[in-house]
Amino acid sequence: MLGPALGFAGSIGSSIIGGLFGDQQANAQMAMQNAIANQQIIEGRNLGYGQIASNIGGRVFGATVASDLDLRRQQFAKEFEYGRLADLALARRTEENKRNLLERTSKPFKEAASFENLLNMKRLGFQAALPGELAFGPTSFSRRFTNV
Repeated sequence: MLGPALGFAGSIGSSIIGGLFGDQQANAQMAMQNAIANQQIIEGRNLGYGQIASNIGGRVFGATVASDLDLRRQQFAKEFEYGRLADLALARRTEENKRNLLERTSKPFKEAASFENLLNMKRLGFQAALPGELAFGPTSFSRRFTNV
């Protein structure tokens, strides 16, 4: 009879002990979840503080250092444009002028220009002879321009 009583008492004791330890485990798990939530809140705040600091730093940089850096970059660009690039542009224009002069003084260019002038004179002469040819018919004057 003592055996079942001891068994019953043992089961009650183990359930009490298990309940105590079970509550401890649940409390420990809840404390861990609270610690994780608190850490996430702290990290969120720190992220917000970092963003605020970044915005302030950007404004300070833009108001102080950035304008000076931009001015230096513009100054360097202008010096490069009017220094080295200007020399290169002058050399290119000089070379183009030399080529144009050689081209204009060449024999084929002179022949082509002469032929073009002849065509222009014939065109102007034909325009001048046209009213007379329309009024009186072909004449020796108009034949010089029409070759008819």
